This record gives sequence, structure tokens and C-alpha cells, in this order.
Amino acid sequence: MTSVETMAGGMDFISPSLVRRMKEKFINLNSLANGYGLIETANVFMVCKQNVEEGFYKPTSKMRLCSGTSNAIEVRDEGGSLVSPGNEGELYVRGSNVVRGYLNNAEETARSFGDGWFKTGDIVRNEGDGYITLLGRRKYLIKRGGKSISPVFVQDHLNKVEGIKVSAVVGVPHQLYGEMVWAFIVVKDGYKVELKDIMKHCRKELPNYMVPDQVLFIDEIPKNPGAGKVNYERLKEVALSELGNI
Repeated sequence: MTSVETMAGGMDFISPSLVRRMKEKFINLNSLANGYGLIETANVFMVCKQNVEEGFYKPTSKMRLCSGTSNAIEVRDEGGSLVSPGNEGELYVRGSNVVRGYLNNAEETARSFGDGWFKTGDIVRNEGDGYITLLGRRKYLIKRGGKSISPVFVQDHLNKVEGIKVSAVVGVPHQLYGEMVWAFIVVKDGYKVELKDIMKHCRKELPNYMVPDQVLFIDEIPKNPGAGKVNYERLKEVALSELGNI
């Protein structure tokens, strides 16, 4: 198809492998935008923009504020202090489009809102110059041996392996390390992906503590109804079931 030149997405990250597949289908595709917003912000307030000239296959998790909005963002640590570029923390946002709280839920409002700021629950890395990289929801971060692991970061690297259509990564309880890294892989039709190739790639591209401890090949990644985001809870159930069979 030659008529499509620009595409926009939202609700979740667009993996580099998906961008490649779109480029194969829409040969004149030259620009891509992936937006980030929340129910509490009423609309998209951050965006990742890519084009052919600048490099089309980078992760779409690196974003900055949309131009022309009144929003402001900060990245803070667990104590509420600002973090410097290169460090991770929780994303805070404020602006005229951000709601003031939750109806008939004073407890959750007090936990998530304060001083005009909304605590998004998303963990990000402060990249400086107004950019952040989304690392995932706080509740889905994997805690392995005292270190925090972003499932999105590991997924981005897994999706670079030739033949992998999509991946999802979860933390599974472990007595010694706290959690172990489990990766679920969907292979493209017509491809054969070997476990040894995945592990070789991960050991080359990732720190040792981020390399998956287990890799499972599945037919499709389970999604939540409605928004269609990855159902990480279901994947954890599958992993625990597999553990019970070992």
C-alpha cells in the first residue's frame, strides 16, 4: 500500500519489530507518532515522534511533552525529591487537563494527588532536556536480587531478535532473589527461533541481572479487554503453573 505516509498510535508502546512490519506493508511510511496519556489527564500529553531520516526503529518509549500544552512534568524518587538526568523515578504531571481527584474516593485521591501534581504510577528515566523514557508501571517492575528491572526495557531488546514477533516479560516469585525474569515469546509465521540465539542476544545486550531466567514460546500474548494492553497478571499465572509442573 502506497498511500499511507504517517501513522499514530497510543495505549501501549510500539515495538521496533512492529514498526518494521508496518514499513514493509506501507512502503511510503515516513513518520510515526506514539502518544502517552492517562484517564486522569483526559488526553495525550506526551509523544514520541520518529521519521525515516532520524532512524525509524528506535523504541517509542522515549518521549517529551506535546507542544502547545500547558502540562508540566517532574521525575521524583520515592521520597518525593526530584531526580537528576540519568536516574529513574516516578512520573508526576500537572496541568489544566489533569483531574483534581477521584469521585467518592478520598483515600485514593490523597494518595495520588498533592500540591497540584498527579502521581502517575509510571516509572521513567529522566533523560534530560525535557525527555523521559517510560519503563513501565510501578507494580510491574521486577525486583531481582535488590535491583529493579523494567519489563519494557527487556522486551525492547528481545523484540530485536530476528524472527520474534512480540514478547512480554514478567517477574515470578523466587525464594532467593525475590523475583526471576520470565520472558514469553511469540514467533513470526515462517520463522524458527532457537532458545540459544535468544540467550546469546540477551547476554550481549543486557546486564546479567536482566537476562531472562526462563523463556516460554506461546502462540499469542494475552491482552486485557478494552484497551488491549498486555495482561501481565495472566502471564504470571501461566508462569506459576509452569513452575508447578517442573
